[in-house]
Amino acid sequence: MNYLFLVNASVLAFLGIFLYQEKRDKLTFIFLIANLSLALWSVCVFLMGIQILASKVDLISKIQLVAAMLFVNGYYQLCWSYPVLRKQPPVLLIINGITFALFSIFILFTNFISEAIVENDQVVYVDHPFGYAAYSIYLALFSFGSLYVLFKSYRKYAEYQKQIKFLFAGIALFVTTAIICDTVLPLLGEYRLLIVGRLSAVFPPLFFSYVIIKHSFLDISVIVNRKTAWGITFLLITVSYILAYAVGSNNSGFQFSLLLMLIIFWGGLGASCQSFLLTSVRRKFIRNWYEPDDVISKIAEQLTVEKDRESIFTILIRVLDDVFQLERNSLIIAVRKDDEKISHYEEITQVTSIKDKQIFEEPVLVKNYEQHSGPKFLDKCDADVKNYLVNQGFELGRKCLVIPFYSPEFLEGIVVMGERSNQAVYSERDLRFMVRLVSYISAILYRLTPFEKLEKQYFENREKLHDAEIQLIRAQKIEAIVHATRQCHHEIRTPLNIIKLGIGRIKTLEDLESYKTYANEEVSRALEIVDETLTITDVSKANEGRLSKFDVNEVIRRSIRVVDLERYQLDLGFNNLPEVMGNFSDMQVVIANLIHNAIDAMPDGGMLALRTSTQENNIVIEVEDTGVGIDDNSRSKVWEPYFSGKETEVGNSTAGRGWGLTIVNRIITEHQGTINFSSTLGEGTIFTIILPVGEKQAA
Repeated sequence: MNYLFLVNASVLAFLGIFLYQEKRDKLTFIFLIANLSLALWSVCVFLMGIQILASKVDLISKIQLVAAMLFVNGYYQLCWSYPVLRKQPPVLLIINGITFALFSIFILFTNFISEAIVENDQVVYVDHPFGYAAYSIYLALFSFGSLYVLFKSYRKYAEYQKQIKFLFAGIALFVTTAIICDTVLPLLGEYRLLIVGRLSAVFPPLFFSYVIIKHSFLDISVIVNRKTAWGITFLLITVSYILAYAVGSNNSGFQFSLLLMLIIFWGGLGASCQSFLLTSVRRKFIRNWYEPDDVISKIAEQLTVEKDRESIFTILIRVLDDVFQLERNSLIIAVRKDDEKISHYEEITQVTSIKDKQIFEEPVLVKNYEQHSGPKFLDKCDADVKNYLVNQGFELGRKCLVIPFYSPEFLEGIVVMGERSNQAVYSERDLRFMVRLVSYISAILYRLTPFEKLEKQYFENREKLHDAEIQLIRAQKIEAIVHATRQCHHEIRTPLNIIKLGIGRIKTLEDLESYKTYANEEVSRALEIVDETLTITDVSKANEGRLSKFDVNEVIRRSIRVVDLERYQLDLGFNNLPEVMGNFSDMQVVIANLIHNAIDAMPDGGMLALRTSTQENNIVIEVEDTGVGIDDNSRSKVWEPYFSGKETEVGNSTAGRGWGLTIVNRIITEHQGTINFSSTLGEGTIFTIILPVGEKQAA
């Protein structure tokens, strides 16, 4: 039977080390010290029972006494630290420290407390009446003090009363059993239950470990993972072999049979035991534990062939109620007409086992969730949703989840999950699971939508997108026309002013004749500017689908007329190019956009370079500036709509709307070409356009 103390020590050490590794705080540290002390006490009892170290029996006995003091001190500290970490009065700590030190000195270095000797192969304890009585009173004070501290906590912390009951029961069971078996019965001459009294010291650790695992922190941090499950399985195997060896120690044949049976048993059921620990133990100890894949599979089994939307949501809420044990829930679902359009929304409310079904006339929830939204805690919902559901009896403090479900057409339903039977709050893990569940249910609702309707919606959306893009391109062209017209007014003002000043200086017919030449030159210059502006702003050439061959160099020449040569230097490099098939006006929008962006990137002036060349069967156009450049954060966004370079020191001809380069990219793509850029912050940017010609473009 002495081997039971060795098993006891192994279990205690495992519990202390396991909990401390999972969550290292003051509570688990005290628990670790107390368990290791009790494990040391059990090892000492085992060693004295089998007398392996007969010459050291007295030393082992003294270590056993000190370990017992550490044990009762540890559990007294645990009672102080649970459920809320509290500090003991400094005076009590000092008195206890001095008392503990004095008892330890008297135990280890004198025989004033107790002494152990071996007589006739038996360990005999020689206890000093006064010293051992004082030692016993010390242990009793801490044992009953632990019960007193728990009693005070029970009255003070009502929300922890269930846990404190377990702790109180563990210590009370130990104290009662120890008094009866180790004190009362020996005084009556009964020593057969002495071992029971000693083994009862395991009750407080077991009860404490259950409470700590079950209620204190396992929901958050401790997971019975695969490694832990195998460790527990190995411990069970070891303990069973030790017990089999001890039970059959008097009969070698029986002992061999037991060991052989254990080998067969664990060989077949070892893996099953590990699997059991990964599932059943989790379900037992982790209050909020569930396996998402199992829940999804359970829902899938019931919804595979289901085609009625109300039945889908009814099954869904039933499964969620089973998994989360809901005290209150509400289901709002869309009711359709014969033409599959929404007739109204219907609410199915369930409070415990009472169901109520009625037409849902409150627009708050539906209105707030008509646009796509994900699952949320009630605490993070809009104020009107929050007020409405709170008035319906749902609680804040992460005790309520609102989960909308959508089909490709509209909002199909809203599930409101209220408080849980175990009063646990919803965690971030629960929220992530709901996001996953919404995706799965949405796929089922998508399957119920007729294909013809999906196809119709697809083409309608594509047509709307195409029309919007056409309108944007038209708006871009109009903006280019406005800019060109404004520049034309600026350019034509100079010759008109010259003509006006010249007229004022005419005094004689000779002056008139001499000024006619200058006037004709300025009029010709003004007409040339007007002709160029009319060519640039000729909307009739921009009709969609009107394709013609044009010279890219000519597009650039017309576009650069808007550049203010007093502020910017032009570096032009044109090569002879083959004509390109496409839309002249669209390509002018592209070049104008890039020129405007380059100018905006050089607010203090600079060099603008435009170059053309050929490369194999492609035409290459380069637009380079010496501006501020594009920073790293903006480079991946310049092609995105609604990203305005005006906000990031990168020019945009759409006055900050963020559509300029998006349209440029679209037009180049329509011409079967590509556009990219390279930029160095503080030095400038180069946009490169590659357009195919010949067979490539025809393809």
